[in-house]
Amino acid sequence: MTRESVCIEKIGHDCGSSDGMQVFHDEQSGYSAFCFACSTYVPDPYGTGAASTTPPVRITKSAEQVQAEIVEVMDCPVVPLPERKLRAETLAHFNVHVGVSEQDGSTPTSVFFPVTRDKQVIGYKARLLAEKRMWSVGSTKGDKDLFGWQQAMAAGGRKLFITEGEYDALALYQALKDKSAGGQCCPLYTPDAADEPSRGASGGV
Repeated sequence: MTRESVCIEKIGHDCGSSDGMQVFHDEQSGYSAFCFACSTYVPDPYGTGAASTTPPVRITKSAEQVQAEIVEVMDCPVVPLPERKLRAETLAHFNVHVGVSEQDGSTPTSVFFPVTRDKQVIGYKARLLAEKRMWSVGSTKGDKDLFGWQQAMAAGGRKLFITEGEYDALALYQALKDKSAGGQCCPLYTPDAADEPSRGASGGV
């Protein structure tokens, strides 16, 4: 089961990185971290392999800091996800970015799904590939567009497919695209489970 965490801070790791380790926190399991410099999961960041041994005081980030984090994600590349058999062009269609290993500059380590409001990116839902860990960048709560909705409206097809999650949306789009051999694909979007509690994967509009 994937739990949503909050990214607390970036600190050093004993691999030599000064700020490559991101610390996460969730109410159930407390603190954990992942070092993007050496691709290492750290279950106890404030007791093992950390530059700091004291959990930070939670602070509210300024609008400028949030925007800087969003821009940082936008600078991440769009590369294939072999383990999901998803091609780069599929991710690009949905404006999904991929964080890569700082060691080789190519191995995917995290995936960032855009969250939009009125067609403007306001944040990202991030998923760590090595561990079942999810966190948010920017704003992902409240009023927002449904994932894939802009692409569905732009497609202008006569059918609308609804999937359970973002990965499902990507996989279905790619499959439909392949089946149509480059033709017009059916529109598709993914409802947010928190916003559509009674609809589920079988609902329709």
